This record gives sequence, structure tokens and C-alpha cells, in this order.
Amino acid sequence: MSAFSTRVTCALEDSLDQLPTKFWEVEEVSTQFRHSNLTIQILKCQYFVFNADIEKIYRQIWVDPKHTPLQRILFCNSDGEICDYELKAVNFGVNCASFLAIRVQQQLAEDEESRYPQASQIIRYFMCVDDVLAGADLKTEAHAAIRELQGP
Repeated sequence: MSAFSTRVTCALEDSLDQLPTKFWEVEEVSTQFRHSNLTIQILKCQYFVFNADIEKIYRQIWVDPKHTPLQRILFCNSDGEICDYELKAVNFGVNCASFLAIRVQQQLAEDEESRYPQASQIIRYFMCVDDVLAGADLKTEAHAAIRELQGP
């Protein structure tokens, strides 16, 4: 494991100790994949590998309205008045944000498995928070998986 991946893993473990172990393993593999020769080794085996990132994941996960009063921030407007704002989405920067994102994805995978079986499996086993690292034996299978992940 590279020094970079060790630093990333330790920082995540320090702030997100509530996550199940399997997500750490995926994170370590994902980090190693990005920062080593693993890409070349996989391509030599004729696998078709793809990765993706869920853009602004925390902004896309809405909190139940009965819990939004617990997510308030204070700020000064242009007139210097102190105002408050109630956040409706998961607030990044808190130690439970990654857990909530993963939990929502796991529920989505379960709820939509009949419509998107490949995407469901990828979400369950090949994601770390907002990163996907998956592959297939055939190029057509990889393309089909990507289309399912993208949805309608």
C-alpha cells in the first residue's frame, strides 16, 4: 500500500469509525487502483474496468423534513444581519455523512434490484461512498453496467 493510500485510510478511519469494515477494504482497493500499476495488470487479463464518481453526493440526499431543524447554519447577509438557514440535504463535514450516503445507496440497491440488477450489485459491492470501481469480462457487459448505473 502506498503512503498516500495509508494517509487517506487513516484520515477516514479517524473521522468515520462507524462504517462497516467492507467499505474500508473497498476504499483501500480503490485508492491502490488509482495510484499503482494495477490498471495495467487488470488490462493484461483482458478485463474491462471502469470507474465513476457520484457528483455532489451529499447535495443529492435529502433529509426527512422532521430532522432538518437539527441542521441549521448561521451566516451574515450582505447587510450584516445574522440569518439562519435550515439544510435540507445531508451536510458534508460531519462524521455521519459518509455513513448516511452509503446507507442510502444500499437501500436504493435493494429497492431497485428488480429494475437494475447489475447496477444494484455494483452499488452493493463495488462502491466506496461516492466512488465506483468495477469491471466486466466483456466490453459489452461493461457498457451495459455503465448504462444501468446511469439510469433512465
